Amino acid sequence: MKSLKKNIATLFVASVLFASCASDNASISEMPEENRKIVEIKEEAEMVVQAGSYDNTLLAVDGKEVTGIYNLNSNSANCYFYFQGHFDKRKETFPIRWNHPGEKEEGKGTLTIQNGEIILKLQGKAKGQCPAELLKEGIKIPLTKESNWQSIRMVKNKSTQIYEEPEKGMETGASFKKDDIVCVLEKKDSWLRVEKIGQKTQAGWIKASDTN
Repeated sequence: MKSLKKNIATLFVASVLFASCASDNASISEMPEENRKIVEIKEEAEMVVQAGSYDNTLLAVDGKEVTGIYNLNSNSANCYFYFQGHFDKRKETFPIRWNHPGEKEEGKGTLTIQNGEIILKLQGKAKGQCPAELLKEGIKIPLTKESNWQSIRMVKNKSTQIYEEPEKGMETGASFKKDDIVCVLEKKDSWLRVEKIGQKTQAGWIKASDTN
């Protein structure tokens, strides 16, 4: 009798364990609605590309398009180039094209978004004294300040007026000069609200036709 009770108890425990394991392996469609929602949220999680200032780099994001400029200028090195690319929100690494200011020839590379920093890697040979790892495993660049820049532009005119509002007659009396790098914050018709990052930040509206 004791043996029979022991066997029944063993079968009961085994059946409970089997049911538990079967539940763990159930398909999403068989899960309770609350569990399905959790799984779906995890599957739909997307990578976020943060615009802003990174060490030696300005990065702008507009939809799925990324534009940026890398500018390393020190006593021991001088490396300067633009880059742009389109990212897939499901992938942390995506291809970019890059070129030196004033040159049409482009090179290829990759940009990786990873834990509050970017990893920039170039193919080919960059002019200037660029870090060796930039052309090998890639260089890690930490985020220093977030922003909502939409694109990076270069002023092409010798002098470009800055306006308080996007209309004539609202000049501030200040201006940007040729080859100044400006970060676009907003677009309105043929105008851009921009800021120039430096020792003293300049901001205002300019005509989009005054930039490259």
